[in-house]
Amino acid sequence: MRIQILIFLLSIISGCKWNDSNLGKNYYYLNEYNAVDMGFPDGAIIYKSKEENVFQDIKVSGNVVKVDYDENFIIAKRIARESMNDTSYFIIIKKTDTVLGPLNLKSFRQKEIELNIELNL
Repeated sequence: MRIQILIFLLSIISGCKWNDSNLGKNYYYLNEYNAVDMGFPDGAIIYKSKEENVFQDIKVSGNVVKVDYDENFIIAKRIARESMNDTSYFIIIKKTDTVLGPLNLKSFRQKEIELNIELNL
């Protein structure tokens, strides 16, 4: 029974889109486990590079806990390690390589509406 539950949980986790490392158009997500292993002790990051694991241009650093993306945008949620109440949000516009943020939740929601972003964090 435990094995069945474990397999079920692993299948759910592996199906989560925000666990993907390739976010499209040369953007990548490096999860916390791999970030620490590769020398980024502050946690998960989003970066842009011609190759995965070549950190040419870090777009969002720190403790990135959630990511969603489509062909036009990447949205991210970061929680500061020092204070779990210090949450910030980011929007990356892939077409122009623009990072909006850090934003508070209200500003983030306003930008989502302005830019017609239909992603979920």
